[in-house]
Parts: sequence; C-alpha cells; structure tokens
Amino acid sequence: MKNGNAPTYRVKRAREIIERGRLTQMLDIDQTLNQIVRREISVAQISIVDEFFSALKLDAEAHIDAGLISKATEYWTWGKLTSLRAALRKIFERSPFERELDIAIARWHGPPEDRHRSHKPREKRFSLDISDLPHSWLEALAAMEDGLPGVAANPPAPSMIATTKVKLREFAKVARDRGLAMDLTLEATREYEKSLFNRERPLSPVTIHSAMRQVRDFGRYIGAKEEVLDYLLERVRFHERRSAKIQPKKEAKVLSLPTYSEMFAIAFEMLGEADRLPNPRHAQYRRNAALAITLFAALPLRVADTRISFGKELAWDEAGYKFDLKVSKTGRRFQSHIHPVFAFFIDQVVLQGCAPIYLSEMRESCFQKRRLLFVNYDDTAPHKNYVSFLWSQVLGTGSHAARTKLHDEFARFGSRGVELAMKACGHRSERTAEAYRTAAFERLALEKVHDDLSCNFSDDEWREFFQ
Repeated sequence: MKNGNAPTYRVKRAREIIERGRLTQMLDIDQTLNQIVRREISVAQISIVDEFFSALKLDAEAHIDAGLISKATEYWTWGKLTSLRAALRKIFERSPFERELDIAIARWHGPPEDRHRSHKPREKRFSLDISDLPHSWLEALAAMEDGLPGVAANPPAPSMIATTKVKLREFAKVARDRGLAMDLTLEATREYEKSLFNRERPLSPVTIHSAMRQVRDFGRYIGAKEEVLDYLLERVRFHERRSAKIQPKKEAKVLSLPTYSEMFAIAFEMLGEADRLPNPRHAQYRRNAALAITLFAALPLRVADTRISFGKELAWDEAGYKFDLKVSKTGRRFQSHIHPVFAFFIDQVVLQGCAPIYLSEMRESCFQKRRLLFVNYDDTAPHKNYVSFLWSQVLGTGSHAARTKLHDEFARFGSRGVELAMKACGHRSERTAEAYRTAAFERLALEKVHDDLSCNFSDDEWREFFQ
C-alpha cells in the first residue's frame, strides 16, 4: 500500500479500530486504509461506524432494521446520528443500512404529525347531508342503485348515481334556504339554477350544464310534473349550447400535458436529482413522482386503485412485475405484466437510494413485508390520493387525466387504437369511453379515417369521384 505523505498515525489508528471490532468481517482492510490515505474517509467516520455496529451486537450476516437501530442508538444525539449516516454512505456506498437509518432518524424526531388523520372534513356549505333528503327521493335513489327502471327513464350508470346524489343535496339546500318545499317544483328548480351562477368560485359552463342535466334525468326517473321537465329540457339545451362555445378546463389541462417522451425525460431528471440530494425526504419524493407519472400514464388506473402493495396488487414471476388486482369500480380482476421500462422505475422505489447490487435482497424484503409501492422517506404510508397528488404537483393535473390522454393518443391508430384505449382504461362500453375524450380525439380519429380512405383510392378513382 502506498501511504504517500499521509501521517502514519491515521492509518495505524484506523487499522486498530477495524481489527478490534466487527468491521473486520465487513470491510476490505487494505482498500479502506487506502481510502484513509486518499482522505476519502476519515478515522472519525471509521470510529463512529465501529461504535454503531458494536452497539448493535449483531454478526455481519444479521438483518439490520430501523427498530434495532433505534434501540442501539437510543441515547445518541441528532448530530451523532447524522454523522453516522454520512459515514455509512462513504464506507458502504449506499447500503440498506443507510435506508434503515433514515427511518430511525425520522423516528428519533418522534411520530410525524398525521395531517390526514387530524384533518377535519370541510363543512358542507352548498349541500345538505344525504339523510336530509325527502324520503321519496331516497327511495328513488335506492331503486336506481338496484337497477330498477323509473317512471320515464332507466337508471343511470352506477358512477353517475353518486354525482346525482350530490346535485340533489345541493338542490335540497337551496330549496330549504329559500323557504321552499324540497321537491322538484318550477320555483325551486329556477332558484337552484341561479345558485349555480352565484358560487364564490364560479362554476364552468360545462359543470352547470352537467348539474342541470342530472336534475332533469332524476326528474324523468321519478316522474316530475310536465312543466318542470319542459323547463329543465329547455335549460339543458341552453347550457349545452353555452358550454359548447368554450374549451372545458379538464380538456385544456389534458391538452397541455407533455408528450409521453417528455414525461419520461422529466422522470429521469427527477431520478438524477434524487441521487444528488442529501435530504432523504426530498429524494424519496422525486423517486415516487418519477414512478407515478410514468407507470400510470401507460396503465391509467383509477385513483382508488393506485394504493398498491407488493405481494397483493403487485406480483412477481419469471417475467417480472405484474398487476393482479380487483378494479374498485367494477369488481373485475385486472392482470397485466409490467414492461421492463416501467419496472426500472419500480426498482428505484424498491432501492430508495441504495446501490443496485442490493436490488434482489430489497425486492424480496418488500414482498415479504407486503410493503406499499409508494412510501414516505420514513417508511410511513402516504395519503390515499398520493399518486394523483404527485401528478398534480409535477404535471399540473391529477392522474385521472391519464385516461383521457391515452384515448387521445391512441386515436391516431384508428379503430384498433380505440379498442386498446378502452381495454387499458377498463372501459366496457363506447358510451363510457366518450366521457374521457377531448376534441383532439375526434380530430386525430378523423385524420386516421381520411388517411385510410386516401390509401384505398386509386388515382383513377380520385379523378372520377372528386374532379
């Protein structure tokens, strides 16, 4: 070993520390002493790591988790713990020890305040509780949920019943506040329509049109008076014409989303930032965000289905990762192998900053523990809408937009693209899929039709029919 001009004392002292304790089994002594000579690591760092493993009282093969670390370092100061973290990173090159130490350090601060648990539900300002609706309305809603036909209309799709309840609760509050009977009368209907224009945050024309349409459909279902239905029909047509003149906010946000290639570029940039950041909280946020915007762009699960755990909704076989879950909305089973491109991003949240040589070991641990796919830097669970939150933070809109974007992007492939988009989004009918398309879908689909037609016409036929 070439010591150069390094003081002999530092090398001698480091050797003594390594040989007296457990580090003998864990380090290549000559390589470590060379690092001491080159000042890549210090004697103090060797000393604190030796003290740490001595306090653990475990052999080199034992599994070290955050619980054991917390117990062994119970009386260590915050500064000493952070010094240990820096030393572990230098000596063991991003080992799982460091990840477990991050969790222990977070616990040293005490349990984080659970913002989501302590959050009080917002006071209902524009609607009543469902139990305050008239008994006849509640019976009609129950019949809808059972799939029974109404007086002059069939029940809506299950997903639409939930929004119908919201509109009826709003309608009932307006009626009560105006001193009117909670019933679909002409006066109450007019007051409800006025209320939609008088919110603190103005509602979009599309939202107002949707609200009036759902009240109309409920009126048909229960057999409301003819004058009320006529008025609602007229107003729905008015709001339909009004909303057609503007671009819906949702559509504008979808159209402003980056391309898939740009999304991947953003994701790789965030992974690069995560590797450079010293703060584990910020690094973990970027890894999670990189996975969220790539995986759920191609496999646009509903927000309710994005709370995924290893060994439950996420499986592993000889072909790699695969989804195996039950879709919350329909109860149908969804199975799909995950392409290696997306598996790479899953691996990053498995490693959580550790070196790739530990991937198999840490992946196995995730499946054994049935760990959530997305966890905070301290290993706690994020809130249930975390994936959509990450989309909103990075891309400016929630992950629900992924479904619309997929329909738009696949439109360029014609009828086969429509079929693939419906399959990827779990849409069983063309009618359902319509709600997830923007004007871009219609434009691209039309271009595809025109291209196909032009390919099937000969030059003679073009002259005969179009000249």
